[in-house]
Amino acid sequence: MRIGFTVSKKRGSAVLRNRIKRVIKEALREIDGEVCCGLDVLFSINSNICDINLKELKIKVIEIIEPYLSNRM
Repeated sequence: MRIGFTVSKKRGSAVLRNRIKRVIKEALREIDGEVCCGLDVLFSINSNICDINLKELKIKVIEIIEPYLSNRM
């Protein structure tokens, strides 16, 4: 699985944008084994997700890529 991130400068400073990317990466790292090989994912962050915790973010990420999870196909 290949993953890409885009976070607009409108979301804040570089520190904030990098934190957003790190949180999403951590959520994806926990579910990486469940995803089919060859999947390319691009996350374009358009809202401020800094107030969301890791558990909630993981649930939202799973909802987005759920159709591509290998154990559910």
